[in-house]
Amino acid sequence: MIDAVAGFNTGYFEGPVFGGYGRDRLADLHTPTLLVNGGPDDVAYHNSIDNYALLDVPAALVGDTAAGHTGLIAGLEATKGWQVAADWFDYVLRGDRTAGARFVGPGCGLCTENGWTAESKGLSL
Repeated sequence: MIDAVAGFNTGYFEGPVFGGYGRDRLADLHTPTLLVNGGPDDVAYHNSIDNYALLDVPAALVGDTAAGHTGLIAGLEATKGWQVAADWFDYVLRGDRTAGARFVGPGCGLCTENGWTAESKGLSL
């Protein structure tokens, strides 16, 4: 059973490409979902935004505006990226309100960090 999902620098295209799946597969998600992008220079930036808009599950969309496509998982910002993932899973799987406060609410932690963007839907502390 899958209880939470996190996707970094990714997103389904409108239709199936590269032998994969299209955005219609987003309807198969049934758990809270985090989508993370590396800002406008991330090739997956627009896909992550478009996919977030289509999600019908509790979700968060966050981005480091300067990280680029792999910066949050293997680049200079990787420590920050992995901390975002850890906070997401602590929040969703363990009910950690401190970790959740990074994603939820108008004063969410990531909302106030320099260079980050964040929004959420269907989530509460």
